Amino acid sequence: MEKLFRNPQFLETGFACIILFFILSVAGCNEPVLSNAEQIRGFEIAGGDQAEGKIRTGPYRVVPGDVLEFQMPAILRASDLSSFETFRNIEPYLCRVSNSGTIPIPIIGEIDVAGKTLAEIEEAVADAYFPEYVVSKPAVVCKIEEHVKERSFTVTGLVMKPGVFQYPLNVQYSLMDAIAFAGGANMIADPHYVKIHRRNSDGEVVSATFKIDNKSFADAANVLIKPGDNVSVEVTPRTRTNMFLSSIFRVNVGAYVRPEDL
Repeated sequence: MEKLFRNPQFLETGFACIILFFILSVAGCNEPVLSNAEQIRGFEIAGGDQAEGKIRTGPYRVVPGDVLEFQMPAILRASDLSSFETFRNIEPYLCRVSNSGTIPIPIIGEIDVAGKTLAEIEEAVADAYFPEYVVSKPAVVCKIEEHVKERSFTVTGLVMKPGVFQYPLNVQYSLMDAIAFAGGANMIADPHYVKIHRRNSDGEVVSATFKIDNKSFADAANVLIKPGDNVSVEVTPRTRTNMFLSSIFRVNVGAYVRPEDL
């Protein structure tokens, strides 16, 4: 170990990291502002099944997790596009919208559908085949086989497994549960703040920011998650510092620690 600490490159890099740490720590003072009691009251009233029912007055827009069923000519799924019989046969095709908002279409590959209406998806699929693969625009009908928007929530940001999670009937999840579903917070980044977005009965997005450090994480059990919520584990200057220093440490250890130094 004495050889390691006498290594000038190691000492130089270590000194640079210390200086960088103090610089980024000053920047880390600019942390998110926690929601006050009035904001939290308005946030708690919003959301839930009643808000979802009132919002959905226009055409439904697809979200990740939805299962779509397409009725389309069999030719669109055939390897041989020259068979006339496949034009006459209509076959169903089922697929689930991925967390990134795409669906796999035979021959074509992935196309974006999240946020689109069924009519827009039908047009997008037909346009994907015509005119490159077929000589006439195919008739495509799309319907929702399974909804998830009404009973699901999403977790994004500094968690191990971000994604969309189902919200069954007759259960109630807390903020702690939501983070646990996503594999827990990123331990290296060590985030301290979570912002939850939800829609109120007027269709407007409201949000509230909560702290989840070691002293207040138990309070997350009292913050209730509602269907349709988006839980964002926030990136802050401090979490960026933690991630950066972790990457520097790994690089330096790999570069300077040799068997003969130990």
